[in-house]
Amino acid sequence: NYVGIYANVDAAFGAMTGTIEGAGENLGRHIEDFYSSDKTVKSIAKEIKDNSSRRMTNKQATSEAKKVAEDAKKKEKNLVEESANIITYTWNFYYNLQDE
Repeated sequence: NYVGIYANVDAAFGAMTGTIEGAGENLGRHIEDFYSSDKTVKSIAKEIKDNSSRRMTNKQATSEAKKVAEDAKKKEKNLVEESANIITYTWNFYYNLQDE
């Protein structure tokens, strides 16, 4: 019976879509953890200080590094969320075709 087959296909794709969205959220959280870590901020601060044309204190470099990390975190998280959405829309489009 075709109705039963399509119901199973819908359920399978629905589960995949949920998994993909969940993976996107998890990756977003990992990015957040990474850029919030002291180690990351310190390494960015060192790079900023080493490459700066002006004399900087550790405090100034750390303050700049926090801004850089915050910006990178937002950009990467947005990219992850957009990717998860694109994949989700693709799956939805595919299984909506099944209904036609």
